[in-house]
Amino acid sequence: MTSYQLCLAAHPYYLRCIKLWMPPAVLLASLPQPLPQAVNHIVHLLEKGHTDEAEQVLAAAAKLLRQTGADDLATALQALAALYKNDFSAAGHLAAQASTARPDCAEYHYLRGIIVAQKRDVPACVEACQRALELDPAQGLAAAALALIYTLNRQWPEALTAARQANAHRTFNFYLLDLCLLAATSRLGLPNEGPFDLSALGDTKNDLAAELNWLPTVHWPKIKPAALTIFVYCDFSYLLEHAAPLVWSLAAVKARDVHIHLHIANPHFNTPDVIEQLHAKSGLALSWSLECVNETRYGNLRVYHSAARFCRFTQFLRHIEAPALMLDADVLFHQAPDKLAVIHDAATELALQYSATNPLWETCTGAGVFARPTTMVKNYLETVSLFIMRNLQHGYRGWFLDQIALSMAYEKWIDRLKFTVLPHTISADQSFSDDAVIWAVGIEKNNDDKYNAYKRDLFARYGDLRPMAKVEPEPFNQLVTSRFGPMLVNKNDMYIGAQIAEHGIWAADELAVLKEFVRTGDTVIDVGANVGMHTLAFASWVIEDGEVHSFEPQREIYRLLATNVALNAWPQVHCYMQAVGSASGTIAVPAVDYTTRNNFGALSLRTDAPVHNEITVDRNRSENVPQVTLDSLALTQCRLIKIDAEGMELDILHGAQNMLKNLRPILYVEFHTSRASLFAFLKKFDFRIYHHDSPGNPTILALPAELTFVTSLPEQ
Repeated sequence: MTSYQLCLAAHPYYLRCIKLWMPPAVLLASLPQPLPQAVNHIVHLLEKGHTDEAEQVLAAAAKLLRQTGADDLATALQALAALYKNDFSAAGHLAAQASTARPDCAEYHYLRGIIVAQKRDVPACVEACQRALELDPAQGLAAAALALIYTLNRQWPEALTAARQANAHRTFNFYLLDLCLLAATSRLGLPNEGPFDLSALGDTKNDLAAELNWLPTVHWPKIKPAALTIFVYCDFSYLLEHAAPLVWSLAAVKARDVHIHLHIANPHFNTPDVIEQLHAKSGLALSWSLECVNETRYGNLRVYHSAARFCRFTQFLRHIEAPALMLDADVLFHQAPDKLAVIHDAATELALQYSATNPLWETCTGAGVFARPTTMVKNYLETVSLFIMRNLQHGYRGWFLDQIALSMAYEKWIDRLKFTVLPHTISADQSFSDDAVIWAVGIEKNNDDKYNAYKRDLFARYGDLRPMAKVEPEPFNQLVTSRFGPMLVNKNDMYIGAQIAEHGIWAADELAVLKEFVRTGDTVIDVGANVGMHTLAFASWVIEDGEVHSFEPQREIYRLLATNVALNAWPQVHCYMQAVGSASGTIAVPAVDYTTRNNFGALSLRTDAPVHNEITVDRNRSENVPQVTLDSLALTQCRLIKIDAEGMELDILHGAQNMLKNLRPILYVEFHTSRASLFAFLKKFDFRIYHHDSPGNPTILALPAELTFVTSLPEQ
């Protein structure tokens, strides 16, 4: 029997990552609407940590599922909910019930595997995942779980096989799979099969200065000579919460001949005041530098900060002549820095926190790096920086990029540099022993422990600078990168905004169908354009010779739509803050709170619309906006009309009868009205109707009968 001691010795975080689950697609497809949408919504809420809300939806959905004979799915969802509440006993019992009721369901066996993984029963997790793959070789999540376990356990052939299988059936976002592929191919001496660019590890001469131009410009100050310079990279919130007490801790241990350099990303307007207070109250030599990071260009800022700090440290070493120590911002000095032995060992060029038993991406951890600014050290760190920059440029947005770079460059440079290991127990101690020089905090930063007690004491002794943030209402819009260009989206949007922010696209399946029909020079109408995902796609397809007319009645969402069109410079797009209906006039748009989490695309303008549990509206407060008919556009051609108007579909089509009769556009309609009434109306105008439902959204494609275009969609 295989021993999984190496896997169990790894950080508990990794086994906790085996938690993604997708409900059985075949079973979902057999359920009547809106149950599939409800099931997917429950899973989404649990993954986002909204367990109370998920249980409320589950209570209603479970009854309906049992009424339709899907008792096992209801039980599986209850098991998943129990898992996310850390009730592993109940979760295991419920998952066993589901898999017993439907033993041929791979997803239920994988669910058992998820649960036992949280209980750190690795053999049982492996058995459950293997069973899931026997039933369904395309069960990518089960293969990914095995890849992670085998990688942590250093079973490289098995890890590579599982990682390849998971990658071949990848419909999920699990960045650890990329790390498993990299580790397995590296350890087996095979070419890399993951998304990483390894070119920086080659022997060719690299031009770091030229490539650093990709990063935001930084102006470095002159640094006063000191026995040791401590370099800390953080954003403004981390400066107040963590870096400030780090500075206070150096004052508390009476650090001598030490210079502190703070590199601050995306500073607040009163950053200079914070720096002045730190200097005045600590009495320590202190310098600082700034950079402004655009999330659209550089992606997830937390990932960027964690990796780019090494690029900045590499640059910083060019400006000093004495040794430097780069530290995480969330550490505290328990003793003076001169207690670190490496500072006094002139033969040590570079000191890292290193463990050969850790996974590849944690062989060298990024919590602390000691460097003497020799040519060889600078060359090593240039390799690390180039690795990081090239992978960020190529779109890699996963964690541990910094530690992968450190570890793989370490293996390349091990014979050329005098490396020394920085013991974790001395330089980044998470057990907070009295012998440690530096105390470090882990993932959980607010535990009731010695670290936080020390931190509170430092705040009380030297001052708490956190109020200097002068917290203002946080903007609820964010700039992200979509597949059709930069877009501004609402961070509180549960679906459209969230999907664009995370994946760069919304309704990819719809766009794939519609692209078959839209040609250069066409005129397209987008009713219910929301923030403009479809609009930008249409604009890129019709280009300057065509036209796109986009309607969005919610003022705040319309602003995003117009902004996104302007950001992408599409002059052929016409945006209207108008509703579309059967007659011209005005219509009331209910008030929505855009600062809280909502499904803004679910807003209906119908006063008789059923209450939607994913959006909170106040119909007592509303704004009257113009309502127009599509016929009033008086277009001479129209290739396609896309309608997503939450129950207004028939009204919109009644106001477009001349267009339907004379221009014969293709229609793509999500509908929340009577199927019979809609189909009867379209048949009257001689349209062929095809079914193209997405989860929870009944949708049709209607083609003029005379159009000879062939589609694979099922005809109604």
